[in-house]
Amino acid sequence: VTIGVLLCLAANVFLFVHRQTPIVKISQAALLHLYCLGFLALNVSGYLRLLNSFWPVSSNLCMGQLWLVHGSLTFIISILTAKEWRTWKLRTYSARMMKYAFTTNHILAYVACNVGIICIILIIW
Repeated sequence: VTIGVLLCLAANVFLFVHRQTPIVKISQAALLHLYCLGFLALNVSGYLRLLNSFWPVSSNLCMGQLWLVHGSLTFIISILTAKEWRTWKLRTYSARMMKYAFTTNHILAYVACNVGIICIILIIW
């Protein structure tokens, strides 16, 4: 768990230091930082599982772990799905010689909607 947290933090530092390189610019550094944030939350959920094994089982720790796991996985998969969809749309539109704009803000709105839906499901649960 600690190794995963350290790797996420190291990846964030790496992205920050190399944010002006062409490969990081093309990969959209803001979204890569969000990936790292999602993976960091996923790794932190392991600490909650660890705490549950040492202390008496607490419903708060159990729900906290559930929220972190489901929220971070939804976050990560939403970003990945939106980036892949945008790549597909750009390729399709460029083959037709048409201009298409799907900005990072569109991706963030899509991710926010997906995470919001998961939060509603977890609140009901």
